Amino acid sequence: MTSPKSNQQKFKFRKNIDIGSLAAEHDQMLLKCFFEKEETEILRDFSSQKTILIGRTGSGKSALLTYLEDKEPKVTRIVPEAMSLKYLSNSTILNYFRDLGINLDLFYKLLWKHVFIVELLKLHLGADALKTKNFLSSLHEKYIMNSKKKKALEYLRTWQDKFWENTEYRIKEIETNLETSFLNQLGWEDQEIYKGFKIGHTNQLKESESKKVEILHKAQNVINSIQVQEIYDIIEIMKSDLFKQKSKYYIIIDDLDTDWIDSIIVYDLIKGMILAINELATIPGSKIVIALRENINDIVFKKSQQGIQREKYNHLYMKIHWEDGELKEMLNNRLKELMKDHYSGESPTVEDIFPIGKKKDAFEYIIDRTFMRPRDVISFFNKCIEKADGRANISMEVIRQAEIEYSDERLKALEDEWFDNYGNLYYLYSFLKKVKKSNFMLSDLKEDDFIEFICQDPISFKNDKVVSIHKKYTADDFKSCVKEILIVLFRIGMIGIKNDPRSPTSFSYHNSNNKKLNAEDLNDEAKFMVHKMFLSALNIPDSNSN
Repeated sequence: MTSPKSNQQKFKFRKNIDIGSLAAEHDQMLLKCFFEKEETEILRDFSSQKTILIGRTGSGKSALLTYLEDKEPKVTRIVPEAMSLKYLSNSTILNYFRDLGINLDLFYKLLWKHVFIVELLKLHLGADALKTKNFLSSLHEKYIMNSKKKKALEYLRTWQDKFWENTEYRIKEIETNLETSFLNQLGWEDQEIYKGFKIGHTNQLKESESKKVEILHKAQNVINSIQVQEIYDIIEIMKSDLFKQKSKYYIIIDDLDTDWIDSIIVYDLIKGMILAINELATIPGSKIVIALRENINDIVFKKSQQGIQREKYNHLYMKIHWEDGELKEMLNNRLKELMKDHYSGESPTVEDIFPIGKKKDAFEYIIDRTFMRPRDVISFFNKCIEKADGRANISMEVIRQAEIEYSDERLKALEDEWFDNYGNLYYLYSFLKKVKKSNFMLSDLKEDDFIEFICQDPISFKNDKVVSIHKKYTADDFKSCVKEILIVLFRIGMIGIKNDPRSPTSFSYHNSNNKKLNAEDLNDEAKFMVHKMFLSALNIPDSNSN
């Protein structure tokens, strides 16, 4: 039998091959090489309420949803962009309510509950209008003496003829019903004010504060009364008559970080979705699974004017973590798939391809330059393949050549990932290029190092958090300003912190690091370490290099 290492000599890495795409939707190797982590089974386990996959970009959320869609027979995918809901941000009635300061959480939650309920019923009944009609008729006879459930069935009957219409159509109907209900609440004079708003005339409302309070009260009443009880009763019917533990129905939603709706309402819609998922989690044999980036989740809760308590929804979240052994196995799976057409025997592994270093082997060198995410490992290895053109092994020289492009790419990706949270990150991390140390303390940092941030006009930041940090400096509080910058860089993973000599350096993505970093945590003895992922891009020498 030929050994892997002798087989390896027959294979040469070429620039036109790779071990997969960075985007799950374009990754042809994903399903062939899928690594089944513990999170996979938890997601498929209906005794667990974990339905919100939370993690950094590239951590494997989309891959897990794709795998679920492939393995389970009863799955429907809702594509946010395909819903064409951008008209909601231009909705006259919703803009009017927002101008009044109305809390629209209930409305957005209702939208999603209606969408999810219809999609679950479609999974259960199939796309058969006659079957749906017979189903509603049989339930109507069963609950002829039950006024609550009878009313709930009437709600479904109002949608019967349009039951299989697309999601956009159904939501548009709900929005239209909201406007009709509001007009019915208003008197003739108030209707004229609202109609004036529709064509851009808002002076009447602004001139009369008492009239504004009156209309606001009526608007809030309309929001509070929109089909809430009927929805609850429909859920009870689904739980008692339709969905059993043996059922396995999934609704999956991904790409909530793309440009699927105007930023004015996107976070309110995502919050409404989370609220709806929480209330529908009690329907047996069904799961609504969404993939949500950590930084997007942060914005959803921070922007909530009504202040929903995050801990009340912790039972829904499942954070994706990777260990270095899992990443190595994932990489070996992809190597095997890549080389299967070139070998008759066992495929070479990571250990066969990479050299062993004196302090750390090459794979550990790569892992140290990742956020422990599949995307980082795949990206780095693909660049190694490109640089190893014509060779059978990947040497440390090749790895360091690949690192130059990889580091630049990861820095740009980090800026894109956190733009919505902090705007242009460059002004926050540019001081690192001046300090030129991979390890430093607060005492090493001088005002001159932050000149690009300090001299920047705060208006150009277009981010409240960064503006507030800048104000600390203008208030002659340089140390507090620096601490706030370091906290941001820690949050995004660019730096780690070592609070005392006995503790290891901690990064925000470490499994054990659940504590939020505060300014008071940064004492004068604290040491900071620039993540090795960015050393090349920032032109900083690695003081801990092997």
